[in-house]
Amino acid sequence: MRLLTGALSNELSWLLPFGLFSVVFLVFRKRLRWPIALEHQEVVVWGGWLLTGMAFFSIAGFFHSYYLSILAPALAALVGIGAATLWRQSGKRPWLAISLLLAAAGVTLRLQVVTSSTFTNTTWWLLIAGVVFVAGVALLLAAAIRRLRHTLAVGFVMVFAALLITPGVWSALTNLNASSNQSLPGAYSGQSLNRDGLRGVQVNQPLLDFLQQNTQGMTYLMAVPSAMQGADYILVTGRPVLYMGGFMGRDPVVTSEDLQRLVDRGELRYIYWDARGGSRGPAGGGDQSSISTWVQSACTLVQGFNTNTQNAGAPDGTATPGEAFMGRGDMEVSLYDCG
Repeated sequence: MRLLTGALSNELSWLLPFGLFSVVFLVFRKRLRWPIALEHQEVVVWGGWLLTGMAFFSIAGFFHSYYLSILAPALAALVGIGAATLWRQSGKRPWLAISLLLAAAGVTLRLQVVTSSTFTNTTWWLLIAGVVFVAGVALLLAAAIRRLRHTLAVGFVMVFAALLITPGVWSALTNLNASSNQSLPGAYSGQSLNRDGLRGVQVNQPLLDFLQQNTQGMTYLMAVPSAMQGADYILVTGRPVLYMGGFMGRDPVVTSEDLQRLVDRGELRYIYWDARGGSRGPAGGGDQSSISTWVQSACTLVQGFNTNTQNAGAPDGTATPGEAFMGRGDMEVSLYDCG
């Protein structure tokens, strides 16, 4: 139940009850036959996506909260499909459609109230959502009694508008109160934080100043062994940094020939690298060794920017000499000018 009641509820729960209702509604609305109908195909794709992700995040022992964003497309699709299907149903059986809509929307709105109140005491928008919801319910009932199709449509819109107010406000609060760790973002958790874009971000400021001064007009700020050394520089500058070894330095993203072409085209000049290669190199041999050979032959060492780093676990990739993370020891990288 951690997605509904725990610390993760502010990441995904806002429309989750309605999404789950849509799965059940679509499954039982038509008899299951082969080949399966379009609505059941939608359940297989979007419902399978959502339920599989929910199962994982409900039991997983390690993940970052922003991973839950992978469920947003499936949840959004199911809410939209459920809404459209209920509207079509209202043309034939208005009372059934209204009853199902109000039940699903009511539970969803109740969860929004509980979740909001769990994370913050300032919930002024809930009153607006409640007023819009009640007005929508009144219009739905009046339209059903008097068979007013246009009024029914307005009521439907108002009910769904009420459901979108809280997640909309929460999205705004998330953007106005950046995460305490910009490298591991998360939804608003009730803490009022300033907009300092450098919070939790670690960069070598002399290195950054040097690169900014000498890479104007170039595509890449620099090339680095892995995302661990480059992510924070992207957050600070908004400029691309080339991860030669991918996320943790083990992926063959580029070859030495690729790097040479980037240099020749004026897209890249500086490389942060352990040019010694071998087992102590950024990815331990293979094509990474050929990159080390190329760096030694084609590039010039820039004095003053040597540091210890690793391909995992440390902001800016930097690490205390001798420190190990997940069995990976430190490595010594230097800045090379390949232009």
